[in-house]
Amino acid sequence: MFIILFYYNKLDQFGKGMMVLQLELFPKATAQEIQKAKQLLEEYEKCLAIRASFERDGIEQLSEAERVSYQKCIDKIKKIERSVKSILDQEVKEIIDYRYIQCHNYTSTVYHFSKKMDDRTVDRKLNKGIESIAETLKLF
Repeated sequence: MFIILFYYNKLDQFGKGMMVLQLELFPKATAQEIQKAKQLLEEYEKCLAIRASFERDGIEQLSEAERVSYQKCIDKIKKIERSVKSILDQEVKEIIDYRYIQCHNYTSTVYHFSKKMDDRTVDRKLNKGIESIAETLKLF
């Protein structure tokens, strides 16, 4: 997280005063934003299936409502994939990719990575990845 401080001199009626404004370049995600990111990740597999179904039937034959649904799925898929690619920690990225992008369930994810690390570590890294995605989504 980077913090930018702006100093703004503004004299009040007595000739005194200074205002300091602090902004975060990469703000932390709230609990609600983290929950939304997790929900979006859980919708990823369904969006892939919907996209594949529409493309199999032919995009040019879609009704207007179907086109809107199709475009929403495409947008969600792009957001998720872009957010996962932006995770800096390689282990966290690998775990998130395995769990959500490759569409494995939680149990198989923990089992798969428990060969390298403790189950609780896998769980912490999953949570860290979801938090990272929520912070990235906040920037879009």
